[in-house]
Amino acid sequence: MVDKSARYITDSIISEGLIAENLKDWYVYSFTRTIEMAINVGTIMLLSVLLKNTVTTILFLLFFNILRQRTGGFHCNEFWQCYIVTNMLYVLISLLEEIIVMHGVFLWIVTAISAAVIFVIGTVNHPNISYDMVELRRSKTLARSILAIELLVLFFMGAIRIERVYIYYMSVSIILCAVLILLAKVFRQEVKEDENKKNCEECIA
Repeated sequence: MVDKSARYITDSIISEGLIAENLKDWYVYSFTRTIEMAINVGTIMLLSVLLKNTVTTILFLLFFNILRQRTGGFHCNEFWQCYIVTNMLYVLISLLEEIIVMHGVFLWIVTAISAAVIFVIGTVNHPNISYDMVELRRSKTLARSILAIELLVLFFMGAIRIERVYIYYMSVSIILCAVLILLAKVFRQEVKEDENKKNCEECIA
């Protein structure tokens, strides 16, 4: 359904002469990702109203999506799988809120480990995106810069002693990005550097 909608939108734009035919696959992928994100975010926001944690959820989504766009990571094969897993994860995160908030030191330790993972790896080059070497290097730099900013915000929030629940949701967004990076490597959802170099050499040739 989502893929069909993305293809319909793309075909309509092509027929209007707004984009070239050879860019069709890229636009279909982009529109598919946008529609899927809108559905996921919309559902999560509805759940946040029911769970009465809308403000913290907005912080979580903001921190997570900005960082996730640059770090990449594991993706489910089908949208329905992604939809179910994403919303189950959100509900789990919400249910664990009170327990984890009581153990602030544990949360900071896991966040620090997750930040280290992201700083070391930077970006996972997913096959659906397949960055070239220059794009991958740029994405890694941006991922680390975004992470640094988010950590500064976290430390500032901690310094002014804001309610721990806000710290929890922002920290979990970083932890989740790190977990998705590691899962992508475990399940080999990654274009290896040697493959990247080979592709670049073939393009130059």
